[in-house]
Amino acid sequence: MSIRRIKTTFLSLILILSLSFSATAFAQGEAVGKNFNSSFNGSSVGWSAVTGAWKLTGSGYYRSNGIKDRMTSAKRAGNYSNFAYSVRMKRVGAFANGVIIRGNPNSLSFVKSWKSSYWFAYTNNGTFSIWKYPSKGAEVALKDWTASSAIVKNGWNTLKVTANGSNFKFYINGKLVAKVADPSFRTGQIGFGFYRDTPSGYLVVNWAKLSKIVKVEAEANLFEEVAPGVELEGGNSMQSP
Repeated sequence: MSIRRIKTTFLSLILILSLSFSATAFAQGEAVGKNFNSSFNGSSVGWSAVTGAWKLTGSGYYRSNGIKDRMTSAKRAGNYSNFAYSVRMKRVGAFANGVIIRGNPNSLSFVKSWKSSYWFAYTNNGTFSIWKYPSKGAEVALKDWTASSAIVKNGWNTLKVTANGSNFKFYINGKLVAKVADPSFRTGQIGFGFYRDTPSGYLVVNWAKLSKIVKVEAEANLFEEVAPGVELEGGNSMQSP
């Protein structure tokens, strides 16, 4: 076989593999959204309000004062399937705030949660939980409210979610606090938000970033241990017990 023919065959193989990977990625929603690193230092490009008013404040903050008795949220443009998504936030108030993944911000519940979506939330009393909002029907707790020493009460906290197919890992300030498997939603938009019941309170986001991952990648830190916590009875997706 001539060198020229070998080269042509090799290039054809690369093209086939590339097209195959692209088709798989598109089917998973990977081709829609882009990696991002939002510092909110003078710009909130790519972000928009779903409910409530959001604005840049100070140097590197994206803030909302919320809506009483409703969830206030913001979304990022594009759809995502498999990713590592992190947000650094601080909450003034007693109810739930957190990040939203694989969601549909165009369909909202009575309290303005995204239907469908996954919701990873914490509160200033030092508890976190993980919820699923189906497109129809009631919310489902994938992880009940759990007291965790990983949370900085009334301070800055960084939430991180890695989504790989139906497998999810949830981190608070670098500590793995939960692993969940759920196949319900394969792709969707990402965001963050909070629920406000009192007359005042707000959420401020310092930064948000996301990097896509390929579903077939070998899982890193396979034997990573979940930090201990104490599960509590009661509460709902917007209020811990």
